[in-house]
Amino acid sequence: MAECAAGAVAAPPAEGRGRLGSPRGSPASSSWLAAVYARRMRLELEHLVGRDIIQVRVDHGFELVLFDEDDDVRVRLSQFAIDFEDGAGEKFDPENRAAELGRAFAVLRTVIEAAAVEDNGQLRLQLSGVGTLTAEPSEDFESWEITGPGTKLFVCTAGGEVAEWV
Repeated sequence: MAECAAGAVAAPPAEGRGRLGSPRGSPASSSWLAAVYARRMRLELEHLVGRDIIQVRVDHGFELVLFDEDDDVRVRLSQFAIDFEDGAGEKFDPENRAAELGRAFAVLRTVIEAAAVEDNGQLRLQLSGVGTLTAEPSEDFESWEITGPGTKLFVCTAGGEVAEWV
C-alpha cells in the first residue's frame, strides 16, 4: 500500500484491464474510479488536519465547527461512531437518538490529527485525546459533508460516492 498525506493509506492500483481499457473491478470502473477519487480526496482533506474543534452544533445532524482565522470550516455528520482511546466504542444518531449523544461531546476542544476518506466513502477523523470518529456511508441518505474553507464542499452521497465542489 502506498502512503498518502496525513498518514492515510491509498489502495494499490488495480491489476489487469477490463473492457474499454479500464482497470478490472469496474463497469468502466465504478469501483476503480471510486478508489482513484478517494485517494485524491485524502490529499484534499489535509485542510482539516491540525484544526481545533471549537464548537459542536446539534439538530438532525451533529456539526463540528473548526477554527479558521479566515473562514468557517464545518464537518456535518448524520450517523457516526467514536472508538474512544479508553477502548469503548459508541454509535451516535443525532436525528433519532439525540438524548444519547452525551459522550460524543468529548470531541469539543480537540484537534484533528488525521483525516481520511476510504474507497467506500467512510470518513475517519483521528481526534487528539479522544480517539477515532468514523462516519459510514449510507444507502439512503448523505452521511457526511465538509464545507469550507471558502466554497469547498465535499458530500458523501447516498451509496457512498463522494462529490466535490470547489
